[in-house]
Amino acid sequence: MSIILAIDDKPDNLVTIKALLNQMKPECEVLTAFSGQEGIKLARKYKPDTIILDIIMPGMDGYETCKILKTDPATKDIPVLMLTAIKTDTSSRIKGLQHGADAFFAKPIDPYELGAQIDVLLRIKQTEDLLRQEKRDLLESVDEKTKALLMNEIKLNQIIEGFAIPAFVIGQDHKITHWNTALEILTLLKSKSMIGSSDHWKMIYKKPHPLLADLVLDRADDITISKYFEDKWQRSSLLYEALEMKKVFVDRYYLDRWFYCTAVPIKDKDGELICALQIVQDITKRKASELELEKYRKNLEVLVDERTKALKDKNEELEQLNKLFSGREFRIKELRDKVKELENEIEKLKVNNGDWI
Repeated sequence: MSIILAIDDKPDNLVTIKALLNQMKPECEVLTAFSGQEGIKLARKYKPDTIILDIIMPGMDGYETCKILKTDPATKDIPVLMLTAIKTDTSSRIKGLQHGADAFFAKPIDPYELGAQIDVLLRIKQTEDLLRQEKRDLLESVDEKTKALLMNEIKLNQIIEGFAIPAFVIGQDHKITHWNTALEILTLLKSKSMIGSSDHWKMIYKKPHPLLADLVLDRADDITISKYFEDKWQRSSLLYEALEMKKVFVDRYYLDRWFYCTAVPIKDKDGELICALQIVQDITKRKASELELEKYRKNLEVLVDERTKALKDKNEELEQLNKLFSGREFRIKELRDKVKELENEIEKLKVNNGDWI
């Protein structure tokens, strides 16, 4: 069951949000917190799948709360949807996104728009959790025991073929020693034609180009790696020598595809590097979801700007009307005073002339 955490200092807002989510997402558990501090504690304890966070709160506001959530290893991967009825200008939305927010939503709440945003964030969280688990499983599988087994070619083949994740292995000569079935399905390149060659670049590029596994074998420095992959790569937080990359490529069928790659060094019991293992995952669908969310976010920003301009125009019209009516009321009062003054003069004349009619 997915968990959604709503953080807002106003009880009425939390009641409304919880009621909407219970109605639209009955399969989700909804938790509530009345402050940023309480929300952070609940997030650390229950690890929700999405957080709805109000910006305007006393003490610790939404920006600070979001920054703490996104810098805490226990909560940094939880998508945050910032919600407010006041700070709907572009600079505030940008500030929210700079503090780590994944989406930005303005009140009044449209149930269907909120539901759509929650659906996208839950899908992204689910996909990222799966990727992280697969990465942990992969790195855990390459432990000291597995490294010892890799000296045996048959057992190595069993390990690689056992991966449900597309993977290949290259030796010190940069030639392919293993190309599993999952990678055959992903690339449509058969292991029979790939093993023994140095053509692993064909799975992504149209001409020879080093992959992460090649750079791991070469023990390439950061400058060399950046030469080939610019700012799209990073060293693994779990193993310094391992490399990661997330990048869009145009495959040989001229289709844009997003790949997430991880390359891991494999050493013998003496610590000598003997080969490199690389996994390649197609995350195109996940990126499509992220782009869908970004498009939706931009459309909402345009809508907010249009509504803000319309309200500003209406306010200016009301101000003009107020000025117009204020002037008329003053002139009417002035005329009334003048009539009253004339009536008094007439009465005086009547008295002076002895006319009491």
